Amino acid sequence: MIINAFTIILLFIAVISVMLGIVTLYSAFSLFRGWKKGMTNEERTRLENKAYLAMLLAVVLLGVRIIDWPIFYATLASYIPDITGAMCIYGVTQVAPKIIKPMEVLKPLVFFLIGLWLIIYIIDKSAKTYPLMRRKLFFLFIVSIFAIADSIGDIAVAFSMDANAVVSCCTTVFDIADRPSAMIPQSIIGAGYKKLMLPIYYGSNLILIGYMAGGYGLGWLKTEKRRRFYLFGGSILSVITVVIVLLSMMEVIAPRLLNLPYHHDPYDLLTELPDAGIFLGFFILGIFSTSWAFGIDIAARHDETKGILTENIEKIYWFGIVCLLASLLMISIHLIIG
Repeated sequence: MIINAFTIILLFIAVISVMLGIVTLYSAFSLFRGWKKGMTNEERTRLENKAYLAMLLAVVLLGVRIIDWPIFYATLASYIPDITGAMCIYGVTQVAPKIIKPMEVLKPLVFFLIGLWLIIYIIDKSAKTYPLMRRKLFFLFIVSIFAIADSIGDIAVAFSMDANAVVSCCTTVFDIADRPSAMIPQSIIGAGYKKLMLPIYYGSNLILIGYMAGGYGLGWLKTEKRRRFYLFGGSILSVITVVIVLLSMMEVIAPRLLNLPYHHDPYDLLTELPDAGIFLGFFILGIFSTSWAFGIDIAARHDETKGILTENIEKIYWFGIVCLLASLLMISIHLIIG
Protein backbone atom coordinates (compact mmCIF):
# COMPACT_ATOMS: atom_id res chain seq x y z
CA MET A 1 0.00 0.00 0.00
CA ILE A 2 1.27 3.47 -0.92
CA ILE A 3 0.15 6.09 1.58
CA ASN A 4 -0.12 9.73 0.58
CA ALA A 5 -2.70 12.51 0.84
CA PHE A 6 -4.69 11.20 -2.12
CA THR A 7 -4.82 7.69 -0.67
CA ILE A 8 -6.17 9.02 2.61
CA ILE A 9 -8.84 11.09 0.81
CA LEU A 10 -9.85 8.15 -1.40
CA LEU A 11 -10.12 5.79 1.57
CA PHE A 12 -12.00 8.31 3.70
CA ILE A 13 -14.59 8.88 0.95
CA ALA A 14 -14.84 5.13 0.30
CA VAL A 15 -15.41 4.20 3.96
CA ILE A 16 -18.00 6.96 4.43
CA SER A 17 -19.70 5.88 1.21
CA VAL A 18 -19.92 2.24 2.30
CA MET A 19 -21.60 3.22 5.57
CA LEU A 20 -23.99 5.66 3.89
CA GLY A 21 -24.63 3.14 1.15
CA ILE A 22 -25.67 0.39 3.53
CA VAL A 23 -28.08 2.71 5.36
CA THR A 24 -29.49 4.02 2.06
CA LEU A 25 -29.86 0.50 0.72
CA TYR A 26 -31.81 -0.64 3.77
CA SER A 27 -33.97 2.52 3.82
CA ALA A 28 -34.82 2.25 0.12
CA PHE A 29 -35.80 -1.41 0.46
CA SER A 30 -37.93 -0.82 3.58
CA LEU A 31 -39.73 2.19 2.10
CA PHE A 32 -40.31 0.41 -1.21
CA ARG A 33 -42.02 -2.46 0.59
CA GLY A 34 -44.13 -0.08 2.68
CA TRP A 35 -45.18 2.33 -0.08
CA LYS A 36 -48.43 0.90 -1.44
CA LYS A 37 -51.59 2.10 -3.07
CA GLY A 38 -54.58 2.69 -0.85
CA MET A 39 -52.60 3.90 2.16
CA THR A 40 -54.33 6.02 4.78
CA ASN A 41 -53.28 9.65 5.17
CA GLU A 42 -51.50 8.82 8.43
CA GLU A 43 -49.54 5.98 6.84
CA ARG A 44 -48.64 8.12 3.85
CA THR A 45 -47.48 11.02 6.04
CA ARG A 46 -45.35 8.69 8.17
CA LEU A 47 -43.70 7.14 5.13
CA GLU A 48 -43.19 10.54 3.49
CA ASN A 49 -41.32 11.75 6.56
CA LYS A 50 -39.10 8.66 6.49
CA ALA A 51 -38.66 9.01 2.73
CA TYR A 52 -37.56 12.63 3.12
CA LEU A 53 -34.69 11.59 5.40
CA ALA A 54 -33.81 8.66 3.13
CA MET A 55 -33.75 10.92 0.05
CA LEU A 56 -31.57 13.46 1.84
CA LEU A 57 -29.15 10.70 2.77
CA ALA A 58 -29.22 9.38 -0.79
CA VAL A 59 -28.41 12.78 -2.28
CA VAL A 60 -25.40 13.09 0.06
CA LEU A 61 -24.19 9.57 -0.80
CA LEU A 62 -24.59 9.96 -4.54
CA GLY A 63 -23.11 13.45 -4.53
CA VAL A 64 -20.00 12.05 -2.84
CA ARG A 65 -19.75 9.23 -5.39
CA ILE A 66 -19.97 11.71 -8.28
CA ILE A 67 -16.85 13.60 -7.15
CA ASP A 68 -15.05 10.32 -6.46
CA TRP A 69 -14.41 9.57 -10.15
CA PRO A 70 -11.84 12.38 -10.72
CA ILE A 71 -10.36 11.74 -7.27
CA PHE A 72 -9.81 8.10 -8.27
CA TYR A 73 -7.68 9.10 -11.28
CA ALA A 74 -5.89 11.81 -9.30
CA THR A 75 -4.95 9.12 -6.77
CA LEU A 76 -3.63 6.82 -9.49
CA ALA A 77 -1.60 9.71 -10.90
CA SER A 78 -0.09 10.35 -7.46
CA TYR A 79 1.37 6.82 -7.47
CA ILE A 80 3.41 7.30 -10.67
CA PRO A 81 6.69 8.36 -8.93
CA ASP A 82 6.51 5.41 -6.53
CA ILE A 83 6.12 2.58 -9.04
CA THR A 84 9.07 1.42 -11.11
CA GLY A 85 8.36 1.59 -14.85
CA ALA A 86 5.18 3.65 -14.48
CA MET A 87 5.48 6.70 -16.72
CA CYS A 88 1.79 7.58 -16.59
CA ILE A 89 -1.53 6.46 -15.12
CA TYR A 90 -1.63 3.46 -17.46
CA GLY A 91 1.51 2.07 -15.78
CA VAL A 92 -0.15 2.35 -12.37
CA THR A 93 -3.19 0.44 -13.64
CA GLN A 94 -0.86 -2.49 -14.42
CA VAL A 95 0.00 -2.98 -10.75
CA ALA A 96 -3.42 -4.53 -10.14
CA PRO A 97 -5.20 -4.78 -13.52
CA LYS A 98 -7.74 -7.36 -12.30
CA ILE A 99 -9.08 -4.78 -9.85
CA ILE A 100 -8.47 -1.46 -11.62
CA LYS A 101 -9.73 -2.40 -15.09
CA PRO A 102 -13.21 -3.40 -13.83
CA MET A 103 -13.23 -0.22 -11.75
CA GLU A 104 -12.62 1.85 -14.89
CA VAL A 105 -15.80 0.35 -16.31
CA LEU A 106 -17.78 0.54 -13.08
CA LYS A 107 -17.09 4.21 -12.36
CA PRO A 108 -18.70 5.67 -15.50
CA LEU A 109 -21.61 3.25 -15.05
CA VAL A 110 -22.12 4.43 -11.46
CA PHE A 111 -21.83 8.06 -12.56
CA PHE A 112 -24.48 7.50 -15.22
CA LEU A 113 -26.88 5.72 -12.83
CA ILE A 114 -26.45 8.41 -10.18
CA GLY A 115 -27.19 11.15 -12.71
CA LEU A 116 -30.28 9.32 -13.92
CA TRP A 117 -31.59 8.77 -10.39
CA LEU A 118 -31.03 12.41 -9.42
CA ILE A 119 -33.02 13.57 -12.46
CA ILE A 120 -35.88 11.20 -11.59
CA TYR A 121 -35.72 12.49 -8.01
CA ILE A 122 -36.04 16.11 -9.20
CA ILE A 123 -38.97 15.26 -11.49
CA ASP A 124 -40.82 13.36 -8.76
CA LYS A 125 -40.20 16.17 -6.28
CA SER A 126 -41.72 18.66 -8.76
CA ALA A 127 -44.96 16.65 -8.99
CA LYS A 128 -47.77 17.07 -6.48
CA THR A 129 -48.23 13.58 -5.02
CA TYR A 130 -44.82 11.90 -5.58
CA PRO A 131 -46.14 9.61 -8.36
CA LEU A 132 -42.70 8.11 -9.00
CA MET A 133 -41.93 7.25 -5.39
CA ARG A 134 -41.97 3.45 -5.76
CA ARG A 135 -39.90 3.57 -8.95
CA LYS A 136 -37.53 6.04 -7.33
CA LEU A 137 -37.06 3.86 -4.26
CA PHE A 138 -36.52 0.69 -6.29
CA PHE A 139 -34.00 2.45 -8.52
CA LEU A 140 -32.27 3.90 -5.43
CA PHE A 141 -31.93 0.36 -4.08
CA ILE A 142 -30.17 -0.68 -7.31
CA VAL A 143 -27.97 2.42 -7.44
CA SER A 144 -26.97 1.92 -3.80
CA ILE A 145 -25.66 -1.56 -4.61
CA PHE A 146 -23.48 -0.15 -7.38
CA ALA A 147 -22.32 2.74 -5.17
CA ILE A 148 -21.28 0.32 -2.41
CA ALA A 149 -19.46 -1.90 -4.92
CA ASP A 150 -17.67 1.17 -6.31
CA SER A 151 -16.64 2.24 -2.80
CA ILE A 152 -15.35 -1.22 -1.88
CA GLY A 153 -13.45 -1.22 -5.17
CA ASP A 154 -11.69 2.02 -4.19
CA ILE A 155 -10.58 0.42 -0.94
CA ALA A 156 -9.32 -2.66 -2.81
CA VAL A 157 -7.37 -0.47 -5.27
CA ALA A 158 -5.72 1.49 -2.46
CA PHE A 159 -4.62 -1.66 -0.63
CA SER A 160 -3.45 -3.37 -3.84
CA MET A 161 -0.83 -0.72 -4.64
CA ASP A 162 2.67 -2.11 -4.17
CA ALA A 163 5.63 0.28 -4.28
CA ASN A 164 7.90 -2.69 -5.11
CA ALA A 165 5.94 -3.56 -8.26
CA VAL A 166 7.63 -3.26 -11.64
CA VAL A 167 5.43 -2.49 -14.64
CA SER A 168 5.97 -2.03 -18.36
CA CYS A 169 5.83 1.29 -20.18
CA CYS A 170 2.61 2.30 -21.91
CA THR A 171 4.43 2.38 -25.28
CA THR A 172 4.37 -1.43 -25.33
CA VAL A 173 0.58 -1.22 -25.67
CA PHE A 174 -0.39 2.11 -27.22
CA ASP A 175 2.48 2.59 -29.68
CA ILE A 176 2.79 -0.84 -31.31
CA ALA A 177 1.92 -1.12 -35.01
CA ASP A 178 -1.05 -3.45 -34.54
CA ARG A 179 -2.74 -1.44 -31.75
CA PRO A 180 -6.56 -1.61 -32.05
CA SER A 181 -6.90 2.18 -32.29
CA ALA A 182 -4.89 2.04 -35.54
CA MET A 183 -6.11 -1.26 -36.98
CA ILE A 184 -9.84 -0.49 -36.69
CA PRO A 185 -9.88 2.80 -38.66
CA GLN A 186 -7.23 1.48 -41.07
CA SER A 187 -9.38 -1.54 -41.94
CA ILE A 188 -12.39 0.73 -42.57
CA ILE A 189 -10.84 3.85 -44.13
CA GLY A 190 -7.51 2.63 -45.46
CA ALA A 191 -3.83 3.42 -45.00
CA GLY A 192 -4.41 7.18 -45.00
CA TYR A 193 -6.83 7.03 -42.09
CA LYS A 194 -4.94 9.57 -39.97
CA LYS A 195 -5.68 12.41 -42.40
CA LEU A 196 -9.40 11.71 -42.11
CA MET A 197 -9.65 11.03 -38.37
CA LEU A 198 -9.84 14.68 -37.34
CA PRO A 199 -12.60 15.61 -39.85
CA ILE A 200 -14.50 12.48 -38.79
CA TYR A 201 -14.08 13.50 -35.15
CA TYR A 202 -15.57 16.94 -35.79
CA GLY A 203 -18.23 15.51 -38.07
CA SER A 204 -19.45 12.95 -35.55
CA ASN A 205 -19.68 15.55 -32.77
CA LEU A 206 -21.48 18.08 -34.95
CA ILE A 207 -23.90 15.46 -36.26
CA LEU A 208 -24.80 14.48 -32.70
CA ILE A 209 -25.19 18.13 -31.68
CA GLY A 210 -27.31 18.78 -34.76
CA TYR A 211 -29.44 15.74 -34.03
CA MET A 212 -30.06 16.90 -30.45
CA ALA A 213 -30.89 20.43 -31.60
CA GLY A 214 -33.10 19.03 -34.38
CA GLY A 215 -35.46 17.60 -31.78
CA TYR A 216 -36.63 21.11 -31.07
CA GLY A 217 -37.06 22.14 -34.69
CA LEU A 218 -39.07 19.03 -35.49
CA GLY A 219 -41.05 19.26 -32.28
CA TRP A 220 -40.45 15.57 -31.60
CA LEU A 221 -39.29 16.15 -28.03
CA LYS A 222 -42.80 17.39 -27.21
CA THR A 223 -44.61 14.52 -28.95
CA GLU A 224 -44.77 11.43 -26.72
CA LYS A 225 -45.25 8.90 -29.54
CA ARG A 226 -42.28 10.10 -31.58
CA ARG A 227 -40.10 11.23 -28.69
CA ARG A 228 -39.05 7.83 -27.40
CA PHE A 229 -37.95 6.69 -30.85
CA TYR A 230 -36.07 9.97 -31.32
CA LEU A 231 -34.36 9.72 -27.92
CA PHE A 232 -33.39 6.10 -28.59
CA GLY A 233 -31.81 7.24 -31.85
CA GLY A 234 -29.85 9.87 -29.93
CA SER A 235 -28.50 7.24 -27.54
CA ILE A 236 -27.35 5.03 -30.42
CA LEU A 237 -25.73 8.00 -32.16
CA SER A 238 -23.93 8.93 -28.94
CA VAL A 239 -22.43 5.41 -28.69
CA ILE A 240 -21.11 5.71 -32.25
CA THR A 241 -19.70 9.15 -31.39
CA VAL A 242 -17.91 7.75 -28.33
CA VAL A 243 -16.17 5.08 -30.44
CA ILE A 244 -15.08 7.66 -33.02
CA VAL A 245 -13.86 10.09 -30.35
CA LEU A 246 -11.86 7.40 -28.55
CA LEU A 247 -10.12 6.33 -31.76
CA SER A 248 -9.50 9.94 -32.78
CA MET A 249 -8.22 10.82 -29.32
CA MET A 250 -5.66 8.02 -29.35
CA GLU A 251 -4.55 8.28 -32.96
CA VAL A 252 -4.58 12.01 -33.69
CA ILE A 253 -5.66 14.32 -30.87
CA ALA A 254 -3.51 13.03 -27.97
CA PRO A 255 -0.29 12.96 -30.06
CA ARG A 256 -0.88 16.54 -31.21
CA LEU A 257 -1.89 17.93 -27.83
CA LEU A 258 1.09 16.24 -26.17
CA ASN A 259 3.47 17.24 -29.01
CA LEU A 260 4.47 13.58 -29.27
CA PRO A 261 3.59 12.50 -32.85
CA TYR A 262 4.27 8.81 -32.27
CA HIS A 263 2.78 8.46 -28.80
CA HIS A 264 -0.88 7.45 -28.51
CA ASP A 265 -1.55 7.07 -24.79
CA PRO A 266 -4.72 9.04 -23.82
CA TYR A 267 -3.89 8.62 -20.11
CA ASP A 268 -1.06 11.13 -20.58
CA LEU A 269 -3.59 13.86 -21.25
CA LEU A 270 -4.77 13.67 -17.64
CA THR A 271 -1.28 14.28 -16.24
CA GLU A 272 0.20 16.59 -18.90
CA LEU A 273 -2.72 18.94 -19.65
CA PRO A 274 -4.21 20.78 -16.63
CA ASP A 275 -7.61 21.20 -18.30
CA ALA A 276 -7.87 17.71 -19.83
CA GLY A 277 -10.23 16.58 -17.10
CA ILE A 278 -12.48 19.53 -17.89
CA PHE A 279 -12.89 19.00 -21.64
CA LEU A 280 -13.18 15.23 -21.17
CA GLY A 281 -15.73 15.84 -18.42
CA PHE A 282 -17.77 18.10 -20.71
CA PHE A 283 -17.74 15.40 -23.38
CA ILE A 284 -18.86 12.70 -20.93
CA LEU A 285 -21.71 14.88 -19.63
CA GLY A 286 -22.79 15.65 -23.20
CA ILE A 287 -22.81 11.98 -24.17
CA PHE A 288 -24.58 10.87 -21.00
CA SER A 289 -27.26 13.52 -21.54
CA THR A 290 -28.66 11.63 -24.53
CA SER A 291 -29.14 8.44 -22.51
CA TRP A 292 -30.33 10.31 -19.42
CA ALA A 293 -33.09 11.85 -21.53
CA PHE A 294 -34.00 8.44 -22.96
CA GLY A 295 -33.88 6.85 -19.50
CA ILE A 296 -36.22 9.31 -17.81
CA ASP A 297 -38.65 9.09 -20.73
CA ILE A 298 -38.99 5.41 -19.79
CA ALA A 299 -38.70 5.59 -16.00
CA ALA A 300 -40.46 8.89 -15.24
CA ARG A 301 -43.45 8.72 -17.57
CA HIS A 302 -46.71 9.21 -15.66
CA ASP A 303 -49.95 11.12 -16.11
CA GLU A 304 -48.87 13.54 -13.42
CA THR A 305 -45.42 14.19 -14.91
CA LYS A 306 -46.30 14.79 -18.57
CA GLY A 307 -45.51 18.51 -18.68
CA ILE A 308 -42.61 18.23 -16.25
CA LEU A 309 -41.11 15.32 -18.19
CA THR A 310 -41.13 17.15 -21.51
CA GLU A 311 -39.59 20.24 -19.94
CA ASN A 312 -36.81 18.25 -18.27
CA ILE A 313 -35.99 16.26 -21.42
CA GLU A 314 -35.58 19.53 -23.31
CA LYS A 315 -33.34 20.92 -20.56
CA ILE A 316 -31.20 17.77 -20.56
CA TYR A 317 -30.75 17.93 -24.33
CA TRP A 318 -29.79 21.60 -24.17
CA PHE A 319 -27.37 20.82 -21.35
CA GLY A 320 -25.83 18.06 -23.49
CA ILE A 321 -25.49 20.39 -26.49
CA VAL A 322 -23.71 23.03 -24.39
CA CYS A 323 -21.34 20.44 -22.89
CA LEU A 324 -20.45 18.91 -26.27
CA LEU A 325 -19.83 22.35 -27.78
CA ALA A 326 -17.68 23.34 -24.79
CA SER A 327 -15.58 20.17 -25.15
CA LEU A 328 -15.23 20.71 -28.90
CA LEU A 329 -14.22 24.34 -28.40
CA MET A 330 -11.59 23.57 -25.75
CA ILE A 331 -9.98 20.83 -27.84
CA SER A 332 -10.07 23.06 -30.95
CA ILE A 333 -8.22 25.81 -29.06
CA HIS A 334 -5.56 23.30 -28.00
CA LEU A 335 -5.18 22.03 -31.56
CA ILE A 336 -4.86 25.57 -32.95
CA ILE A 337 -2.33 26.88 -30.45
CA GLY A 338 -0.44 23.57 -30.55
